[in-house]
Amino acid sequence: MLNYRNSSTALLVIDVQNDYCSPEGRVAQSGRPMQSVYRAVRNTEKLLGRARRAGIPIAFTRMVYDPKKISAGNLRRLEKIGLDG
Repeated sequence: MLNYRNSSTALLVIDVQNDYCSPEGRVAQSGRPMQSVYRAVRNTEKLLGRARRAGIPIAFTRMVYDPKKISAGNLRRLEKIGLDG
């Protein structure tokens, strides 16, 4: 059971995207170790279930890069793992 104090509570889930968190995603396919990510996803799923049962509002957001506005270094880092922004 989740305990929270007032009606202004919400759960914000940030950047849980297939490319970053799925075994079929680009990060996993690039060969990077994913065990800690998979643990975080399982814990996030548990937390989401508890929040839903408690009636807590949930908001999901994701980060999207505009290749025209991202620094060259960050763009190279994303391209290295097969992401294009």
